[in-house]
Amino acid sequence: MQEPHTLNQNRLISLASGVCPEIKPEEFVNVCAQAGFDAAGIWFDVNSWTSATSDAVSRNLSSTGIKALDIEPIFLDINDDDGDQIIDIAAEIGALHALVVGRDIDFENFTTRFEQLCDRAAEYKIIVVCEFTRIYSIKSLTEALEVIRKVDRPNAGILVDNLHLARCNLEPSDLLDVDPKLLPYVQLSDSSAQPRGDLLFDARNDRCNPGEGELPIQDFLNSIPTYTPLSLEIRSAPLREKFKDPVKRAQEVLKATKRVLNQD
Repeated sequence: MQEPHTLNQNRLISLASGVCPEIKPEEFVNVCAQAGFDAAGIWFDVNSWTSATSDAVSRNLSSTGIKALDIEPIFLDINDDDGDQIIDIAAEIGALHALVVGRDIDFENFTTRFEQLCDRAAEYKIIVVCEFTRIYSIKSLTEALEVIRKVDRPNAGILVDNLHLARCNLEPSDLLDVDPKLLPYVQLSDSSAQPRGDLLFDARNDRCNPGEGELPIQDFLNSIPTYTPLSLEIRSAPLREKFKDPVKRAQEVLKATKRVLNQD
């Protein structure tokens, strides 16, 4: 039996934006601060984000001391994307990473565009991460690694979500052969061993707090360095229903995570 994973006090603990989809990004920063997180994920919506949003998010990050671990999502498709705009906004608010997924785009076009975004982000010292998931275009860890190999940029990385890892029929031990430098942070949640609905519903609504499901959480944590930042990606309809107050919801996520990290 493996020993419980322990928390490195220098490790950044962030709450992913999808935990509280009903509130604005600037409000989410304050929720993360009130709940006790070190960092927040920032959600970009092209239909609602304005210069006033950038100002408000920056102001709240500064006043709370919360870091913007990432901004998401940059959806790459064959026709158009908002990637350049999102990279520039990431620079404005001081986000450390920009998260990219492919949607209706082939491998070669995804790789070319990902490389362009890395070059744009390099000026701001932003790391661009490629997330793999069976839901979208880059469907496996192998494909994500091949993107990074072809792009060959020092600010290119892979975003591993342990739920998507499991849904790709991979084991946490498969990460042991990946250079930790390519995993600047990871997303963590729990769920059923097998999806109870389609994969999109599974990812967006059927997660639960770490330690409350059937995924090999300790194995996953033991497969990455203790300094790797964690983003708690608890997209959960039951959690949203039970904890309608975003602060209480965030506090519940952090409390469950600390139990898993042996930090009660």
